[in-house]
Amino acid sequence: MCSGTWSAGPGESSHPPTSVPAFTAVLVTSSVSADGPQVEGNSIHVDIVQTSSGYAPDPGNAGTGTVLFQAC
Repeated sequence: MCSGTWSAGPGESSHPPTSVPAFTAVLVTSSVSADGPQVEGNSIHVDIVQTSSGYAPDPGNAGTGTVLFQAC
């Protein structure tokens, strides 16, 4: 299933990775909202992305890549 909704509460985030694989699946959303610490949104499809060099485990780093395939 590629479309639907999701939510995340406090403490449900992972630690930042120290590296990213050359290819990764990315959940694409068109709507995200927050109500206090609760975050929720929708998923419209999943993309397979080839990551660009220069990734840094820092929220200020954009982390770019090239979309190779849209799974659904």
